[in-house]
Order: sequence, then C-alpha cells, then structure tokens
Amino acid sequence: EVREGDWLAPLAGERYRAIVSNPPYLTEVEYGALDPAVLQFEPREALVSGADGLTATRALLAGASALLEPGGFVALELDERRADQVRALALRHGWSPVAVYDDLFGRPRFLMAGLDAEGGT
Repeated sequence: EVREGDWLAPLAGERYRAIVSNPPYLTEVEYGALDPAVLQFEPREALVSGADGLTATRALLAGASALLEPGGFVALELDERRADQVRALALRHGWSPVAVYDDLFGRPRFLMAGLDAEGGT
C-alpha cells in the first residue's frame, strides 16, 4: 500500500514494518545549479529541503520510530555529499543499526536504520 501526504502524517495511528522514502535533499544553491533539463521536470518542492538540505530527513528520522513495529526499519535515499551527516543524525536519534549503502556507481546514496526488537531505537 502506498500512502501520500505530509511526511509521516498519513501513517499516524498504525504500526509498520518499514518506512521507505525518497525525501528532498538539496539546498536552494544546489537546486539553482541543476541542469535546466532537470529543473524543467522536477518541481522545487520535490528536491529542496531547507537551508542545509536535511529538513525532511530530520523529520523522518525523528518521527518514524514511533510508527514502526519492533524490529522495523526506515530506508531513505540521500545526497552523497551528506551521507556522513545523515548517518550521524540517525545515530543521534537513537537508531541502531545504521548503515549507508552505495548506489551502482559506488556513491553513498541510501540509509537503512533499524529499530530494535523491543521497539526502541
């Protein structure tokens, strides 16, 4: 089942095994530097996430644990330039285990963060 809405709001009131998201992760400056072909097809809201590119990721990592079943996980796409920051952010929010995975080009692009079997991060 796919749900659409403002970040985690459509998921409230239920528990999930996994939450998967491709949140926006660019800054305004990075968005402005994109190839015009990208700008033509991608709305700003789909790509820009605050001054540091991490606003959406912060919200997801802060709130997802309350919606997951024990042993659940969150999986996020991330900007390779902020992979270390996102990993550190997940650890600060108590997620464990936390891993960053490379894409097919060898760039760090995906975060998987777990929720322990007792239901805590």
